[in-house]
Amino acid sequence: MNIVITGPNGFIGRKLLAKLKNFDLNIRVVDRSTPVTDFNNIFDSCDFCFHLAGEVRPTATRDEFYRSNVLLTQNIIDCIDSNHGKTRILFASTIHTQKPINDYGYSKLDAENIISSYNEKYNLTDLIFRLPHLFGAGAKPQHNSVFATWVYSVVEGKPLNVYDCDVKMTYIQVDELIDFFIKQLSSNERLNLPESYVIKLGALKEMILSLYNGARAKNKLESYTLDMINEANKKK
Repeated sequence: MNIVITGPNGFIGRKLLAKLKNFDLNIRVVDRSTPVTDFNNIFDSCDFCFHLAGEVRPTATRDEFYRSNVLLTQNIIDCIDSNHGKTRILFASTIHTQKPINDYGYSKLDAENIISSYNEKYNLTDLIFRLPHLFGAGAKPQHNSVFATWVYSVVEGKPLNVYDCDVKMTYIQVDELIDFFIKQLSSNERLNLPESYVIKLGALKEMILSLYNGARAKNKLESYTLDMINEANKKK
């Protein structure tokens, strides 16, 4: 099976790539350095594409969001279409496309529409997944979510500032997501996303502080958090 992964150096991409290398697959990648002129060869006879690349930085400009989220997606679809079509595409979208309020949300929604039109043309199952926030070992502070930022902050002795303790956050653990993606690769039916963890910001802060101060993990969420704290400690 020929697989293409876009965004192989991102939080999801690098974990997925590492795990897929254990399978008998022909894996190709598209990263920021890949010229568009190489796309035709990369996507030639592609059976499945994990489209994970995209601009997520809140400081990015409108043009950056357009190039990385919309134009990249259109270029991919054009290449697949010109080769043979019928490549299944799993697209890592975001819950922010439900009611977009910024360039990030609108650009991801535009990318969704491009892929949906392609799926409709070839009668393919829509594998567009609107992901909530992600957490897990390997997440970067000031990048992936407040979860990782707070873990690194507490390890570095910095305060955890909460603007509203009652705000609910929904998370998926990244390794559980990777396992789900691999299952979706071998299934012709659309599967359900893995379990999500809903927690208020105030409770998240207290959990991180408690585990950092030596409390025992009592559930999966706390166990995953302890792994992140231990990883952050090793990087001090």
